[in-house]
Amino acid sequence: MSWGQVVVLSVVQGLTEFLPVSSSGHLAIVSRIFFADDAGASFTAVTQLGTEAAVLVYFARDIVRILAAWFRGLRTAAHRTADYRLGWYVIIGTIPICVLGLFFKDEIRTGVRNLWVIATALVVFSAVIALAERVGRQSRDVEQLTWRDAVLVGFAQTLALVPDSKRNEASVLATKAALDLAEQAKSLGPLADLEQKVAANPLDHQARFDLALALNGKGKRLEALDHLISIVKRDRKWNDDGARKQLVQFFEAWGLMDPAAVAARRKLSALIF
Repeated sequence: MSWGQVVVLSVVQGLTEFLPVSSSGHLAIVSRIFFADDAGASFTAVTQLGTEAAVLVYFARDIVRILAAWFRGLRTAAHRTADYRLGWYVIIGTIPICVLGLFFKDEIRTGVRNLWVIATALVVFSAVIALAERVGRQSRDVEQLTWRDAVLVGFAQTLALVPDSKRNEASVLATKAALDLAEQAKSLGPLADLEQKVAANPLDHQARFDLALALNGKGKRLEALDHLISIVKRDRKWNDDGARKQLVQFFEAWGLMDPAAVAARRKLSALIF
């Protein structure tokens, strides 16, 4: 690899890091198109050091504050503030990607890096990010985080280790869907309160929708499906077809051949057709 190639690819890394999609994918595309060769996983990893340095500089004050709070909290229980907890959350969230990165290091370095697949992955995940921005609740702040959030974020981050050519595999999509559902269910409140809301007003579709998510979080799949199908039956257009879309996310998380998913698809088909 020439110095000119190094400079060009480093600039590409710096510019595309600001985009909410894979800068590694952009490196692979540029290196193949302009230099007729893949820069490889090792070079891609090294270029990330510049990004990490920029992050450390930009968030230096926050990092120092969190570190100081974490060490104070270790010594004195009375000093265990939100920053102390955040320090632990960062540690917890870092463990999964470290473990899986070490375990799958050979696959990460040698995974298929086909340009057509990479380009498709970039487009697909751009759409996923746009959808998340549109429908995500975005109603929680850092003080409301728990160690469960740290674990979920840590495992979600491990998806970055999956080669671009495999990010659309059913198992990966199922993992992502399950993580999203678990995150949604945690912010809904007590199950009994949601059940009371639905009992008091059966036409409160939002309460019924939230109850379905909460029931799924408790492993009560069939009950969750019944509530979503009830919404579809009463008002299919509610929340821009939100109940049917949520059913699809359930199917992705459970697997299309899951007994509950099969039963729900039959009921849904009967309603639609």
